[in-house]
Amino acid sequence: MTEINWSFITSVEHFIDHAECVRPLLDPDYNPFTSLSKDSIAKRKGAVFLKCPAHTDFMKNTFVFCAPFDLTIDINIDEKNKKFNIFCNNISQEIFDQIIDTRFLYDRGINPYPVVGIDWLSVFPASESIQMQI
Repeated sequence: MTEINWSFITSVEHFIDHAECVRPLLDPDYNPFTSLSKDSIAKRKGAVFLKCPAHTDFMKNTFVFCAPFDLTIDINIDEKNKKFNIFCNNISQEIFDQIIDTRFLYDRGINPYPVVGIDWLSVFPASESIQMQI
């Protein structure tokens, strides 16, 4: 079995990590992933789909990744002047600049809803070549 590790980086630039600005936001007991099968079995005891071997076999190697910290994002859009303001008061500007992708706000096309990307920048190193589906 191949061991797959996990790391959260806070910079899109190679070889730069700003962990010192993120560390205060992380819970010391933070676990980035949980097994979908363990979570499902515990919460859905007796569910019919849990009796299907194909379903339970698929879930055995499926994990749910949790965000490393909560974000509260407010967006104010001025349609008349085609401008927007975006606020995220629970993170610093440094972290905001690294993980919040606002490029979709500039050209929304016909989409009436604002779209903001959140780049959690997770890295999954392993000792051998693997294939993951995310």
